[in-house]
Amino acid sequence: MPTTAYYAIALSMSQAVSLAVAFVAWRRRSVTGAIYLVLLMLAVAIWSATAAIQIVSTDQSIKILWLKLSIIGVCAAPPFFFLFALKYWRPELRIRLLYRVCIWIIPLVTMLMAATNVYHHLLWDGFAFTSPENILVYGYGIWFWINMVYSYVLMIASVALLSRVALGFPQHYRRQALIVVIAAILPWIGYAMYCFGEFPLCVLAAPIAFSITGVIFAMGLLKLQLFDIVPVARE
Repeated sequence: MPTTAYYAIALSMSQAVSLAVAFVAWRRRSVTGAIYLVLLMLAVAIWSATAAIQIVSTDQSIKILWLKLSIIGVCAAPPFFFLFALKYWRPELRIRLLYRVCIWIIPLVTMLMAATNVYHHLLWDGFAFTSPENILVYGYGIWFWINMVYSYVLMIASVALLSRVALGFPQHYRRQALIVVIAAILPWIGYAMYCFGEFPLCVLAAPIAFSITGVIFAMGLLKLQLFDIVPVARE
């Protein structure tokens, strides 16, 4: 079996885990932040599935097509993660429609950039196809880095919000607090590997990291009553 097939299997497992977490969170959708966790995991499932298909495809044009489709998950995951953290931090907070729109401007523009990249090359400035590894190599354009900075801002803010809540947990909830902090940091590390890592880390790390975070939060929903602690912590 080719090495790339193992990478595709890993991404398929990430997709399956993400969908399972989304299902679990949906069943507990009345819990604070659960809806945003569902949306986050669906974004990660799209990211994982499209990346897996892109890896195993043999035609360069098909690979580029699935790379463009993967941008849907890549761009949607950080905003949903931020909205989840924001809701977790302040369950009573009502985000105005204008602010919601502002959060999504750059991700939506990036998706549009991916669809029209052939005309401007602002997201990817070139593609190459290596053989026999069957790997698509591409260079990043200026808009990729703009979206990367924006995604980092959202994820750093998410880590800060989740950590702030976790540090306020009562003494006998310290284990849950540690879980919150670790789960918040993992996507930040994975996204760094996505942006700066070499193959296969640039393909595998981020969606798998988000999937692991989803599993941890799902455990919090079902077993550790992670989200029920928030009012206690605030009090």
